[in-house]
Amino acid sequence: MEQILLPVFMLMLLVGIAGGNPGMVVKPLFDIVSQLVGTLLQLLCTLIVTLFRAACTLVVSAIQAISTMLINSRNINR
Repeated sequence: MEQILLPVFMLMLLVGIAGGNPGMVVKPLFDIVSQLVGTLLQLLCTLIVTLFRAACTLVVSAIQAISTMLINSRNINR
């Protein structure tokens, strides 16, 4: 983290010394970070939804298999 913050701080100092607005350095950095965080959250939500769907599919398949086994065992006992 320090490896990222130190160059940004140095760049802000240089921009400030040159008479510019140091906020011009920070705003694009925050824009990039917010886009990365948003993308990561979207991927995490997609992963959670996919895992939930897979778990539901497994539960439904297991219930169908158990019901088929019970029906077949009743037919054999007759």
